[in-house]
Amino acid sequence: MDQYLTIDEVAALLKVKKSWLYNRTRPSSSDPIPCHRIGKYLRFKLPEVEEYLRSSEAASVTSYM
Repeated sequence: MDQYLTIDEVAALLKVKKSWLYNRTRPSSSDPIPCHRIGKYLRFKLPEVEEYLRSSEAASVTSYM
């Protein structure tokens, strides 16, 4: 079974504010970070967060070229 991370753990890992992370989990976000809702709680799988970061980095590199 995959281990889930809390919003506090992911915010600390990414060194961002929780409010930024909450904004990225909204369906209306232009670049949503993958998350899972378990009741009222948000949880994240580390491999999905890492893939999100890789794809975001690749997109930002190509936008500068």
